[in-house]
Amino acid sequence: MRADPLFPQTTMDMLNQVESTQQQLTEELSSGVSVTSLSDNPSAAAQDSLIAAEMSVDANFTQSAATTVGKMQVVDSTLGSLTEQLTQAVSVATEGNNGTLDAADESSIVAQLTSIQNQVLGLANTSYQGQALFAGSKTGITPFALDHSKAPATVTYSGDGEVLSDTTPSGGTVQTAIPGEQIFGGGNGAGANLLGILSNLIYDFSSNTSAVADTEALNTGLSQLGAIRAQFDGALNQMQSQVTYTQNQQVQLQASEDTLVQDNPADTATALSNAEVQQKALFSVIASMSQSNLFNYLK
Repeated sequence: MRADPLFPQTTMDMLNQVESTQQQLTEELSSGVSVTSLSDNPSAAAQDSLIAAEMSVDANFTQSAATTVGKMQVVDSTLGSLTEQLTQAVSVATEGNNGTLDAADESSIVAQLTSIQNQVLGLANTSYQGQALFAGSKTGITPFALDHSKAPATVTYSGDGEVLSDTTPSGGTVQTAIPGEQIFGGGNGAGANLLGILSNLIYDFSSNTSAVADTEALNTGLSQLGAIRAQFDGALNQMQSQVTYTQNQQVQLQASEDTLVQDNPADTATALSNAEVQQKALFSVIASMSQSNLFNYLK
């Protein structure tokens, strides 16, 4: 029976393949990772690629959301300070409406309300990391100014009415800022017009005009502010919850990725043992072929 001239080469190819398998299995036992390239397990590697992409989206969101949450917390804190200032203004105006005022009383009330208005103007122009919080999308400006050349003083708003929001990884949107005109006035949209009302009150007491209607308007504005803040607090809580959810999802995705690519030591050790047996068998075949000079076919 004539010997197959390709048999020696085929045997050597099989030996090379077995040794390559041994090397891969040894690396898997050492690293604990079974998928290191697409050729190892294309299906698992493709799944790993999808998981990695989702983890990247989550990581980008949590990173940007840290700044967003910080900004929203400053907005909420500013609204809290604004509430305190307006509550004080209502108290001062109410006291002034309930008594007979002489010139000194009126002057004191005007001074107190002017101080409060200046505080409110400062709050309206609050910025975070160099970005105005109450300017709509025009965050690089100082949105509010008072024109004292007229009586009462008028409010100028240089921002816009755009409501800023962020998109979450799940595709939802969360409001992240409040256009200032909705609170402080000076814009074209309906709002509380708190700076304008304070201007009217200052004019009332400085000109000995009844301030009852404007005090009631300030009370109404204070109530509107409470509703706006409550809605914004809901958005802040939603954003914080979304950050927590996304962080937990990142942990779960990482666990899924680890499970997908991690090695099974017992199975790998068995496969390595089988490869070693095949190697020994091939060495025996090669030794036998050497004795019968079959390797002459390779020359």
